Amino acid sequence: MSLRKLMTSYTAYNEWAHHQCAAWLAAKPQALLRQEVASSFPSISLTLHHMAQVQQFWVATIIETPLPAFAPLAEVPDLPAVWDSLHRNAAALTRYISGVSEAELMKPVLVESPWFRSEQARYEFVQHVVNHGTYHRGQVATIGRQVGLTDAPMTDYNFFNINK
Repeated sequence: MSLRKLMTSYTAYNEWAHHQCAAWLAAKPQALLRQEVASSFPSISLTLHHMAQVQQFWVATIIETPLPAFAPLAEVPDLPAVWDSLHRNAAALTRYISGVSEAELMKPVLVESPWFRSEQARYEFVQHVVNHGTYHRGQVATIGRQVGLTDAPMTDYNFFNINK
């Protein structure tokens, strides 16, 4: 398998997993999504808000467009806007990666942000953004359990590959 094919599959997985999570949470009471628990982010809604902001940052980095300005984590984020951002940026990343060459995936990309400076191959940043989303979807499922949501969907990469 080529690096391009792997990264295209990985970004399609990220897009699919966001949709699975959104479909699961769409029918849940908004109060449960905002209920605070002991976690790195205190609620499902704030975790999703963080995921959307970070994904937007990394997609801009990967496709080399101006970095977005970060708004502070909202007390009560607008969840439809959060889902829209997650879906829009995941789809943009999938489209972009499916159209680049192996050489473009290997090309070093410089990140200069208020928090750090780093230069890595583009594909490494792709791996990071997908891994970050996976990590936080796991947190969403765990927070969900703490507030009584026990029916989180399966969003493993292998499950995606078996069922695509």
